Amino acid sequence: DLWKDVIMDNWREIKREKLLPEEIYKAGIKFEFKDTFFEISHSYNDLYLWDSTDIEQLYSPYRQNFWKTSFILNSKIILTEEMKLFFNLQKDIFDRDIVYLPAETFEGGIEFKNKNFAFKIYNSYTGKRKFSTGTAEGFSLLNFEISYKSKFEIGAGVYNVLNKEYEIVPYYPGEKRKILIWIKF
Repeated sequence: DLWKDVIMDNWREIKREKLLPEEIYKAGIKFEFKDTFFEISHSYNDLYLWDSTDIEQLYSPYRQNFWKTSFILNSKIILTEEMKLFFNLQKDIFDRDIVYLPAETFEGGIEFKNKNFAFKIYNSYTGKRKFSTGTAEGFSLLNFEISYKSKFEIGAGVYNVLNKEYEIVPYYPGEKRKILIWIKF
């Protein structure tokens, strides 16, 4: 998502008046069985992606249209009423080399939820990504979230718990360990 990337990461300044809405046209089939969801879809995408297009090697958004076939599998394995194992897998096949987007992503872990308390520890994997300046290897990060909910919710998350070094794009390091604290009213 372009706007999440703009907000969460330090990128080149973007002039809003130059950006048009992103468009995705998608057709597919979904299957749901108890706690498992499977989708096969084909889509036309007209999105903003990031690449180094100038001599300064600063990453900036550019518009790209492409076709994509996606296979998505999400499943939960119930251990107890309050504890579940989960995994979310997405494999994309593009009609050509697309910079910035990984061909596969995966999240898997364990979550505990009761009336007031929740915690989740999970691994998130982002596959190899291609760029005009090279390739960014895939990376795997361990993450942890905990929250308490009554009249309001208070929580904390530790992302990249092991402080793993990785590149979000070639020659640009990814974020180190990050701690977020939130309150929702």
